[in-house]
Amino acid sequence: MALGATFPLARVLLHPSTSLPGSSAGDIYKHVWPYWHSLAVFSQGTWPHTRFLSAPDGGVLLDVMLLPSILMAPVTLLAGPVLAANLWVWLSLLAIGLATYAMCLRFTGSYQGSLLAGLLAQTTPYILGHGLTSGVHERLVLWVFPMLILGLDSQRRGGRRLRSGLFVTLLVAFMAIHNPTFSMYAVLLCAGMLPVLLWPMTPARLPFMLRRLVPIYLSLAGTLLACFLIIRWFVTKPGYLAEINQERVATTIGISSPTLEVATLATVFDPWAVHQQQPKLLDDELYNLCYLGWIPLLVILSGAVMAWRRGHSRSLGILGLGTLFLAMSLGPMVQVGSSILENPFYLTVVNLVPFWGGLPAVWEFVSVFAILASIGVAEFMAGIAGGTRAWLVAGLILAGTLLERVVVLPVPLLLNAADAHVSDIYSHAVGEGNLADLPRMWRGTDLSPGPMFLAQTSHHHPIPATVNLRLTRWRDYQPLMSCVSDDWSLSVACFASRDFRWLVIHRDWFKDEESASACVQGLSDVLGAPVAVTEQEYLFDLSGVAPDPVGEDCP
Repeated sequence: MALGATFPLARVLLHPSTSLPGSSAGDIYKHVWPYWHSLAVFSQGTWPHTRFLSAPDGGVLLDVMLLPSILMAPVTLLAGPVLAANLWVWLSLLAIGLATYAMCLRFTGSYQGSLLAGLLAQTTPYILGHGLTSGVHERLVLWVFPMLILGLDSQRRGGRRLRSGLFVTLLVAFMAIHNPTFSMYAVLLCAGMLPVLLWPMTPARLPFMLRRLVPIYLSLAGTLLACFLIIRWFVTKPGYLAEINQERVATTIGISSPTLEVATLATVFDPWAVHQQQPKLLDDELYNLCYLGWIPLLVILSGAVMAWRRGHSRSLGILGLGTLFLAMSLGPMVQVGSSILENPFYLTVVNLVPFWGGLPAVWEFVSVFAILASIGVAEFMAGIAGGTRAWLVAGLILAGTLLERVVVLPVPLLLNAADAHVSDIYSHAVGEGNLADLPRMWRGTDLSPGPMFLAQTSHHHPIPATVNLRLTRWRDYQPLMSCVSDDWSLSVACFASRDFRWLVIHRDWFKDEESASACVQGLSDVLGAPVAVTEQEYLFDLSGVAPDPVGEDCP
């Protein structure tokens, strides 16, 4: 499993302190930043308020990477946030493999099959695309789902129920704070696992099993409710710095917001459609991959047949529960050929459970299917005679699946290494004051340059950005967003009046060379020569600028 976790990250191993796995246009830099930022606000005693974002106002932030940043604090203090982030990613992939292996071994008893299932789980298209290439690291907490199943099954078996109950409760609390969306998935998982755990539901056995399971379910419900109230308290505070659709935390039943991001039959099953799939460009470059792969899918289907023949009801129950997650990922309506059909699974759940109709990224349900369905791989291998033959079959399935992912997926199996160096130009920004990186819009697109967050881990000045592109007072101010101004003297006075001391201009962030030259020239005409210059950057000092007069358009 350690090798399986290392393989996708191999290119980063060469420079683990100065490179990151994934796309530099993705969300990776904003997921490194919390390892420094959390410790900074804790040391200042201001958490959950931060002055480092949305300058000059600051605001309140409950960062999704808060708990990992606390757990990895010793690494951050010793070796920096980049190495801490890389180590957390590796540990997450290792946990996914080990948890999937343990779940499959518990229910199938197949060592080779469980090992194969764990290795395949570490490189599912969802993980390679959204979790790693796009850098959305909180999605790597998928290891909690098989661990949750193991914990619930331990309650069913009896024995050390207090220990396993506490373990499961802590798991759910961790997930709820680290990834609130996945904690909602955990609700469905726990509900779906109840009949799996109770089977066979004979009159003599049912009361006995309920006495074992009801306490842990009550504990989980109480934990999730407490975490929800904590999160709601944060996101409803004035000045909250992350974009949260309030319908996602409203106790409504039914579809309360437009369901825009769903999986389709093509993105789940069609290799050609997946190969041509383009990333979503909104703040960051996001690869929303729902593909399952035909080789593992055929193995899973074969394993389901074998489990049915052997009477492995719990394996079948977990496979059925995973299939429910797959059906949920398709959203309320499913297009089949020229027909559009209602999805009864999705509509039933959202009309029974509060909050669910406000979840926007419905396609992500497929991530849980990819993990739970791994038990079908183990069931298939359990039907293969042991010894050399079993290892050969496992090796062929692994090689075939990895080859399919190399050929089909629009992201590499061996992840690219994004540069995590911080430019030396920030070392010249000495003294108090806010700092702005210009332009805020990357090359005229809706992408936001992530390196400004990584840079803050070095220069420590407050910046006008937030984790979402348009959540500050500056969102419509073109001198900041595009580095375009009709009167740079007024624009510079505006920045100075909001306590900005430093402006860093990045030539390679502009859509063309002409726009970059116009910005640099306009600032030079007002401020004089930059105080520092590199191949791509210019640092301007506003310390001598009078803050008045300020134009009416100054935020």
